[in-house]
Amino acid sequence: MFGSLPLQDGSTERPVACLKFELNLTTDAFGDETSWYIYNQGNSTAALFQTVFDSNETYLVSHCLDPMGCYDWVIRDQWNDGIGFPGGFSVSVNDRVIKEGGGTFSSDDIVPLGGRCGVDPTAGTSCPENYGLLNVTILSDVYNQETSWEVFDTSTGQVIALNEYKLVPDTLQTELSCIPERDCSTFAIYDSYGDGLTASNDTFWVVEYRGSVVAEGGGDFGNSSLASFGSICLTGDSRFFYPSS
Repeated sequence: MFGSLPLQDGSTERPVACLKFELNLTTDAFGDETSWYIYNQGNSTAALFQTVFDSNETYLVSHCLDPMGCYDWVIRDQWNDGIGFPGGFSVSVNDRVIKEGGGTFSSDDIVPLGGRCGVDPTAGTSCPENYGLLNVTILSDVYNQETSWEVFDTSTGQVIALNEYKLVPDTLQTELSCIPERDCSTFAIYDSYGDGLTASNDTFWVVEYRGSVVAEGGGDFGNSSLASFGSICLTGDSRFFYPSS
């Protein structure tokens, strides 16, 4: 069974801006044990789900989620032994893989999908418990399509936030997200051409977490620039910072 329920605003129409969810899942010999759901955080309703699978089959799912929402993807196994070889799954958001798995996992394996987690820049900056507000501000250069950013768990590499909208040339832009708390997280900004933000004057980026600056820069940073922040960042991380609650 595959289902789509109303999103948080009660509409079943796809929003103009899209948080693109993609799933590639291959079942094992016990496909009927597997199910998955996308839950709206806050009210725990399922925005999307699939509960009926054949054994040893591959399923491809693509769906547009409201980027102003906040979602968890959950995969379940009735017998708590996960998906056996050669089965497995890959979850992508906006064409970036944020979780790959298979083998043994408990009854629930939960993956935050991002979204703006209901944060409205005009209506305050509160986040749910165990989440902190991330504020990324970038003054782009003329080659906006070369620039992207993400925040990932430093120890696991799991992406917990990324730019959900393409940058506009020579424009100051801000994205707000509520991201799950981690012992150590890393902000990474990328340039596909390898010259950073050098095609225009006075370009920069500033990253704030819980109201304090945790990363900033501009100009030529090559292909990437990284900065780590959190309560426990090991020696060798690019930067150590933990703003108070």
